[in-house]
Amino acid sequence: MTYNLSPLTIIICLTAVLLQGCCCPSTDIFSQADSSQNDEQQGANAAAEPAEEPAPEPACTTEGTHDGGDGQCKPEGQCSKGFGLTSKGTCVAAKPVGGAWKEMTALKRGHARHAVTPLSEGKVLLTGGFFTRQTPQGAMDTPQADAMVWDGTEWIEDGRFAKARSHHTATDLGEGKVLLTGGLGEEGALKSTLLRDVEAQQWVATSPLTQARFRHTATRLADGRVMVAGGDKDNLVTIKSAEIYDPEPGTWSRAAPLLTARLYHTATLLKDGRVLVAGGIARGRQTTTSAEIYDPKADAWSKAKPMLAPQQWHTATLLEDGRVLVIGGAMEPSYAMLYDPKEDAWSRAADLLKGRRLHTATRLEDGRVMVIGGQRRNGLPRNTVEVYDPSADVWSAGPDLPQGIYRHTATRLDDGRVMVIGGVSKDDRALNKVWVWSP
Repeated sequence: MTYNLSPLTIIICLTAVLLQGCCCPSTDIFSQADSSQNDEQQGANAAAEPAEEPAPEPACTTEGTHDGGDGQCKPEGQCSKGFGLTSKGTCVAAKPVGGAWKEMTALKRGHARHAVTPLSEGKVLLTGGFFTRQTPQGAMDTPQADAMVWDGTEWIEDGRFAKARSHHTATDLGEGKVLLTGGLGEEGALKSTLLRDVEAQQWVATSPLTQARFRHTATRLADGRVMVAGGDKDNLVTIKSAEIYDPEPGTWSRAAPLLTARLYHTATLLKDGRVLVAGGIARGRQTTTSAEIYDPKADAWSKAKPMLAPQQWHTATLLEDGRVLVIGGAMEPSYAMLYDPKEDAWSRAADLLKGRRLHTATRLEDGRVMVIGGQRRNGLPRNTVEVYDPSADVWSAGPDLPQGIYRHTATRLDDGRVMVIGGVSKDDRALNKVWVWSP
């Protein structure tokens, strides 16, 4: 039998041999000594180990409260300064917006329900829209037939078109060419389409639409063609047809019709080349949740999952990650939702700080989305600005506009600034104001 003897045990054994001239004590003594030594060592180790700290008390124990983001207790739905509320009800740090608005050279007359198209070299093209004129019967919205170009310092006339229009679309075809389609003229819905002649600085008629329409959408497809879908025939009479313009021959051809006739909808070109159409007013003047996707290669529409809430007068913005952010609207002004085309699924985004409809949504250079103005439920215009951060699912308040507006346009310029043009004021008049936000 062998024993594993500790140094202390060996010392005790040698001492016994020297003093008593005898053999070492029994191994039981060794075991007791080793046991004693181990107990002492364990005690020393235990004394050296720090005591465990008690778990911290929850920051908010009162019912109806939660962490405001910085450890401070806040009522549910509210966050501490510098933090925003996510769709999950938690508070996270909100990136500040900053920047300021500057009033630029005003237009000669007011513009609302016009179209704006960014051009090269930082220029911006403004077409049509209505202005408010006084008549013996009172104020009247009158369509316009002029085009103006902002050259960075002032507005320059860019020709006129034969038929005045508002509620039309203007699509950039590249190299300064812009296609105007349809709209609402003095005699009702228009079939006429116009093409901007860059060299002559005038507008020339091209092949007309197969169906007169306004309040429609126009989307430039990946192959350069333009698809027009839906719209209004006359006083909220929805249109189901869609048609495609080919710039090479300059002609229109019928496309597969929408699955659901609609107006006041949105159309968003997805990263894979398909087009998402969502919401709007459907037959029976009912606001719809329906959404559908157009495949240009197959010339076919397919049903997408319906939106989480019915909407019209909303916006839809393509995010950098390929999702689509739908914001506000007439039915649920504070509502925001996200569509994932890979999963064909909708999910909630954080609610807006201020509900709105007839607003604008502009994607900034850093991928965030700036929402400007709009109309409250009571019909009054808003002057508030807020920015959505998709990476954090949170809104941040931005600098307010000098006055409330809706039915305006907001365009990101080449240098990252945002230009706001026209709109309707609180006295229901079209504005000639122009503002630019600089980060």
